[in-house]
Amino acid sequence: MAELLGMEIGEARELFADAPDIARKLQTLCDVGLDYLHLGQPSPTLSGGEAQRVKLSRELAKRSTGRTLYILDEPTTGLHMADVRQLLGVLERLVDAGNTVLVVEHNLDVVKRSDWVIDLGPEGGAGGGRIVAQGTPEQVARVKASHTGRALAPLMAAAHKPRPPAVRRRKVIDPAVAAARMVDTAGKTSRDPGPPCITVRGAALHNLKQVDADIPRGGMTVCCGPSGSGKTSLAFDTLYAEGQRRYVESLSPYARQFVGQVPKPLFERIEGLSPAVAIEQRSGNSTPRSTVGTLTEMYDHFRVLAARLGTMHCPDCGTPVGAQSVDQTVARLLEQPAGARLLLLAPVELRVGQTPEALFASLRAAGHVRVRIDGRTVRLDEKPVLDRKRKSRIEIVVDRVTADPAARSRLAQSVEAAFDAGAGTMLVARAIDGAEEPDWPVEVHSRRLACPSCGRGFKPLEPREFSFNSPLGWCPSCDGLGTRTGVDRTALVRDATRSLGAGALDLWPALDGPDGGRIGRAMLEAVCAATGLPIDVPLADLSGLQQRVLFEGTGEKWIEVRRPRGVPGTGPWFAFQFKGLEAACEEAARLVVGLRGKVDAVMGEVPCSECGGSRLGDVASAVTLWGRPLDVWCRMPLGRLQEELRAVSLADAEKRIAGDLLRELTSRVAFLVDVGLDYLDLARPAASLSGGELQRIRLAAQVGSGLTGVL
Repeated sequence: MAELLGMEIGEARELFADAPDIARKLQTLCDVGLDYLHLGQPSPTLSGGEAQRVKLSRELAKRSTGRTLYILDEPTTGLHMADVRQLLGVLERLVDAGNTVLVVEHNLDVVKRSDWVIDLGPEGGAGGGRIVAQGTPEQVARVKASHTGRALAPLMAAAHKPRPPAVRRRKVIDPAVAAARMVDTAGKTSRDPGPPCITVRGAALHNLKQVDADIPRGGMTVCCGPSGSGKTSLAFDTLYAEGQRRYVESLSPYARQFVGQVPKPLFERIEGLSPAVAIEQRSGNSTPRSTVGTLTEMYDHFRVLAARLGTMHCPDCGTPVGAQSVDQTVARLLEQPAGARLLLLAPVELRVGQTPEALFASLRAAGHVRVRIDGRTVRLDEKPVLDRKRKSRIEIVVDRVTADPAARSRLAQSVEAAFDAGAGTMLVARAIDGAEEPDWPVEVHSRRLACPSCGRGFKPLEPREFSFNSPLGWCPSCDGLGTRTGVDRTALVRDATRSLGAGALDLWPALDGPDGGRIGRAMLEAVCAATGLPIDVPLADLSGLQQRVLFEGTGEKWIEVRRPRGVPGTGPWFAFQFKGLEAACEEAARLVVGLRGKVDAVMGEVPCSECGGSRLGDVASAVTLWGRPLDVWCRMPLGRLQEELRAVSLADAEKRIAGDLLRELTSRVAFLVDVGLDYLDLARPAASLSGGELQRIRLAAQVGSGLTGVL
């Protein structure tokens, strides 16, 4: 068996010539140019092109129905010209069997051998998503506005010469003519050949701009255009995804529960769609949190810059953060409920090469009695043991006090000692009866970093606090994804140009009705009076904070409604809690079964309401770098980002800290702009990138690594 697995496919074909079933499958591998592979070669060692051709050979080995749609993603990537010709022969076999082949490709040899060409563009990103030209290669070559046509024209210049036998092409009729012929010949054949073409109308997924396309059946169609123009969005994310969705819907309810529901792509109509098979190139090294910034490692540069040069602001009030004195800290502690039991803690870390035993011995020598390890207090004379499988949090218990103004002097001495032991940082844990010690609330106080308005203290910034791949930095509400499943706020808005009083929202009770209008207006006026929301300003002009109050509510606060004129009685009419429009939808769906279908229609992936899509925690989101939050820098198109970075002027002290970082960051941005990706931004999710975009981004990461002498 070991000798058999070590045999090349070409040799195995000759060995199993008398076994038709095995020989037929081995022959398909040879047909796609993989006769040099070993039967036992591990699949992870295959290149992208080899893996794709293995999938293709598997489809060739199956019994053909003659009515299958095959979709391939740049199958010639990394192939020699001889392998390309061999691959074209395989695709011809699929088409000759009556199947339809749709290829996303840039290789002009494949384009000129195709039966039909769909050219998307004219540019990439927001400038793409439109059909520039479609037709036979000769017709596309005559379209001057097409980048593909201009490149194809020299190759088609000799089109009047006789074609060599290997460059034959089936006669593919224009989809409109074919449709007319199908009407004339209806009922003349015993087997229905199906529609003459696959009709796509109004495709609008990603950057597609209401694309209308007709893909002839029984031929090979090449979808081409600049990188990022929407080729993959049309071929895979629309056609293939819709084919999969229709297949899943044809299954029984029992089978569907194991498969899961496939979301419907954005389009108006797709007709004539065959069962679809996708053979695509995918890389498994990205995660749902991967972005252009993380793939190119440019976000790592921004994290370090923000930690070293960023300006901290208080997330609660927006005030720039400054130093906090001992007296201010004591006053802050005395604001706790009278008699509250407090632990004053000083955080410490193991130095490089220092053992936990040596650290605890030094603390005992300094007169300390207790430490807090991962939220639990232990005595030093009990010889605490650390979990070596993870990094433990170690805090010195400087003092155990109560919030009592009479003990102000002791508090001040203990706070001073905690600041000294913690290198300027002190933690305060407040004991809660009935709660485990690790669950006690903890406040951070810093002799260097504190909000002068509300007194909130902060620890010094570290680069890891800007990482949305780590629990230390990601938003606790969305776990660093930037989105969550919730109510789509735009679906609740009737007209954003109207004010709240003019009926901008669909869910608010009718303000112009009889009784409902009176109650609705009274409640709206009460909410606006209690929260400061303007009732006569267009919804689109409300600030982010005001819109957050509108959609997320005011929590447990009770709002009293004034009694209108003509309503008997005195005092407030009634009081209610305004939980927000999002909570109202979810609560209505939970209580009223008939509303669940309507609420499901407005549910989906929406930006996280806590971080606003920045993926970061509140402290990191409030930090500004050169006057802008980090999320704003990451959402700039790379072309504009390059200009802004070049305009940054560093002081002499800042140059010593971040001069090299800024130069390296600017260099990497310039490379991506030079390779035509100026329309992307660093916050763009990796899952939404096309194959060409992803290749150039990986290239930028390698070019920017600074390695020399490598192959």
